[in-house]
Amino acid sequence: MRILGISAYYHDSAAALVVDGKIVAASTEDRFTRLKHDPSFPKNAIAFCLDAGGIDALQLDAVVFYEQPELKFLRVVRQLISAYPDGARKFAATMKSWISEKLWVRSTLVDALGVDPSIIRMVPHHESHAAYAFYASPFQSAAILTSDGVGESVSAAMGRGSRDGDLAISSIAEFPDSIGLAYGAITGYLGFRPNDAECSTMALAAFGVPTKLEFFRSLLATSAQGTLSLAPGYLDFAEDRESAFRPSLIDRLGPSLDGNPQCFSAALAGRAASDAIWQRGADVAASLQLRTEEILLEQARLLRESSAESCLCIGGGVAMNAVAVGRLVREAGFDSLFVPPDPGDAGGAVGAALLGSVHLGVIPPPQSSAQVFVGVPATTAAKLEDFIAAVDATLWKKYRPSDGSRRGQVRVRTFEDTSAASTHVAAALAQGMIAGWVSGRAEFGPRALGARSILCDPGRLDVAERMSTLVKKRASFRPYALSVTEEDADKLFRDDWRQPPYEWMQATIDVRPESRRAVCAALHVDGTTRPHVCRASTQPEFHALLRHFGAHSGVAALLNTSLNEPGQPLVSAPEHALIMFARSDMDLLVIENTVIEWCDEE
Repeated sequence: MRILGISAYYHDSAAALVVDGKIVAASTEDRFTRLKHDPSFPKNAIAFCLDAGGIDALQLDAVVFYEQPELKFLRVVRQLISAYPDGARKFAATMKSWISEKLWVRSTLVDALGVDPSIIRMVPHHESHAAYAFYASPFQSAAILTSDGVGESVSAAMGRGSRDGDLAISSIAEFPDSIGLAYGAITGYLGFRPNDAECSTMALAAFGVPTKLEFFRSLLATSAQGTLSLAPGYLDFAEDRESAFRPSLIDRLGPSLDGNPQCFSAALAGRAASDAIWQRGADVAASLQLRTEEILLEQARLLRESSAESCLCIGGGVAMNAVAVGRLVREAGFDSLFVPPDPGDAGGAVGAALLGSVHLGVIPPPQSSAQVFVGVPATTAAKLEDFIAAVDATLWKKYRPSDGSRRGQVRVRTFEDTSAASTHVAAALAQGMIAGWVSGRAEFGPRALGARSILCDPGRLDVAERMSTLVKKRASFRPYALSVTEEDADKLFRDDWRQPPYEWMQATIDVRPESRRAVCAALHVDGTTRPHVCRASTQPEFHALLRHFGAHSGVAALLNTSLNEPGQPLVSAPEHALIMFARSDMDLLVIENTVIEWCDEE
């Protein structure tokens, strides 16, 4: 059975191909268009998936869309009417987008793929999340918890799944009662971009004290059954605005820090603003974060009691909160916990395809840990010889940083194999250099896991500072993640690092005090890190690089962050990596066994 899953039109459009219950290919559309969180119809991602599977669209047994547009449309109409006439302008604009595009998904798919309309299915949004969370897991049966902004109308659900039976979930929260929407609104209040920078809110929380926790407990209340309710009057989602907070919220939390470079943004850049402003923002973030963790823990513990399951699967955008997931691993009472590679809307495409497989009688087997590496291969978009030919003075002059930090001379070396290349790169990293690393098929999801990564020595704070300032160009309070071989994980972590979320950077874990100096640049202020535990069986090339670096440092671990420029999605094709390398302060770029290095002019 060949099933194509699709998500589109809101954020992070994606396509996925499942063949006989196994994930063959998946990618977001933004990896091709280079428009971060691109919501457009994923024509490029679809073409990639079909090509990767070696099939034509006419060979598909089903095409499954990740939600039910008609039901979502009814919710949006009710939402807009409730705000009328204040939202009259928004009403007209929203109706135009729905009538012209979003309601006609079936027709769009028929036209784009040329398939029979009878093979197209629409499935509930949270069932897509639940299906990805469970059917991509290693479990035979499990409790399931999903939480996000909102689907058709549901914003959170719980239930269970079994490979011998049905996937069954039921709503525990509906619009506007939503952790995801509330977290996004406060992210906007803090001056970050909702639906993009919630990770900054989570990172900022580590510097605060939850002085507003009681307010957030009243704002986001839960019942004994785990249902969620949002206190009215503080947040307004009627117009889907970037700033969803009302004056009453300002009365409780103080003036918004949104878009004011004289206060919080300046403080983020270098603590140039007053410490009081910085601390107020951090305290709000800490209060919101702690309340989010409390809610998820309450719901997970109720599931543990009601389901009698020993394993938990989590889906939906809220599952990307690594600090909360870390607490669930340690405190929810389950023996094991699983989060799919991309639990958000992009992952809904995979969930839809897996659900379609089930509907056609093919139960997906437990997926391997390699399922995350189902994106574009390193040599698909540009052959390596073409890539090397592009390395000339013209390109470097075009993209060279305006600050003159590079002289415009590069050296290209092609090694016999990736092992020889990784030996050379490991030595360079041990000398304090920063390397871009492109290897194999790209990761599906937002985490850089050694396929499209930027790497440096985790024991060098000065190198990490250069990474933040000249490569990633982001606020210094945001921490980095850590890749470590499974053989050396015991050296660093006290807790059970074998739990699934630690393989893909999806949860924080405590670092042994005696090992913190060795990985200080990837350490959070509370002594934790977000690890990628690398296995040789899954990633032999990247595992070898970590081992070679460990021969220099004593620990086979590297600081690992995503290979992308500010405001852009993760790099997919080699030419995108080349452009980033040319205009950033990376010292090396590695494409399979080819190494490109900056060198001094002769």
